[in-house]
Amino acid sequence: MNPRKPGVDVNLCVSDIDRSLKFYVDVLGLEFVEKYQAPAGACHRLRFGESFIKLTDPNTPPGEPGPTGIDGAIGYRAVTFNVTDFDDAWAAATGAGAPVHMEYTAYPKIGLKVGMVLDPDGNIVELLDRGTPWEE
Repeated sequence: MNPRKPGVDVNLCVSDIDRSLKFYVDVLGLEFVEKYQAPAGACHRLRFGESFIKLTDPNTPPGEPGPTGIDGAIGYRAVTFNVTDFDDAWAAATGAGAPVHMEYTAYPKIGLKVGMVLDPDGNIVELLDRGTPWEE
């Protein structure tokens, strides 16, 4: 398998498209690219770097979300955004009321900041900064 681009696309079926767009576009700052009709429902394509998050507003109302947690169930468990402005992104997400799934933790010796919040449907969103390690 050879990638055509250096990014991936992830599709999330959401229960409330307006609430999800507010979180991913207004709070996290993803770029809204387009809305188009897909067989399952209206798809809203959002850009993050060279990757896309596609939020599907389904024709048929979805069921309840499954268990949360990295080890809570089989299947995709989280989407990770590797950012250069971690502190601002964390403040925006938590300031907007996103529930914290894993507290913000910094590991300055290895140049890492990480924290997880839940999106409006309970999906795990990991914010990550693999910065530069400090030297002793």
